[in-house]
Amino acid sequence: MPVFKCLFAHVCLLIQEKSVLIKQSLDILLEHKPFHVSQIRRQRRMFCYLQKQTSEANAIFTEICFLWISKSVLRCYFSAYDLLKEPWTENNWSYKCIVLLDAVFHISSLLIVSFYAGRVSEIKTKILDSLIRLGMVNHSRMEGEDY
Repeated sequence: MPVFKCLFAHVCLLIQEKSVLIKQSLDILLEHKPFHVSQIRRQRRMFCYLQKQTSEANAIFTEICFLWISKSVLRCYFSAYDLLKEPWTENNWSYKCIVLLDAVFHISSLLIVSFYAGRVSEIKTKILDSLIRLGMVNHSRMEGEDY
């Protein structure tokens, strides 16, 4: 499971990087006085491709997320049970520390995965805001033979 978590975080970072590039190019496009319709079409294609990648990442996340949460909750439950079942003694203190660190690892890995998924959602919202502003641009600023 840690491999899947790392892979998911990597995919989220790649999506975020592409999203930032699209947002920057949209902002530059909005700053220009006149712009060509082909630039808007290129931005739309890039955003549609990004939307497809994000949908695939969401599908992966929703399919595997239940397993991650279930496994982490069960591991934390059993860790808490082990910690409470027997008192700390000189013989088992190292085992208790390992159990405690295992619970902390599972909780922190879920937090990291949720954090990266939230970052993807935030950047998509920013891109949509830029696209909405682009839709409100005066038509006289657009150039193109087929517009």
